[in-house]
Amino acid sequence: MARDEIRRLKKAVRQGSTEAAVVLLEHSIAHGHKKLAILRSVVAERLGAALRRDQLLYCRSAIQELSDEDIASILRQAAQVVPRKT
Repeated sequence: MARDEIRRLKKAVRQGSTEAAVVLLEHSIAHGHKKLAILRSVVAERLGAALRRDQLLYCRSAIQELSDEDIASILRQAAQVVPRKT
C-alpha cells in the first residue's frame, strides 16, 4: 500500500470511517506491525467496527508481549485519534 493511500485512510479514520480503520488494521497485521495493529484495533473498536476473530486473536497474542507501560502508551495514542465514547 502506497504512503499516499495510508495517509488518505488515516484521514478517513480521523473523520470516523470504520472501513478505513479496518483496512489499516489489516495492513498492520499483514506486515507484522504488532504495536500498530493493537493501536489500530483499539481505534477501530472505538469507531464501532466489528472486528473478525482472526484480527482479535492476532492482537490478543501481540498484546501479551507488551509491558503495561507499552499498553498504556498505545491507549493514549488511540485516545488522540478517537476519544473514547462515554
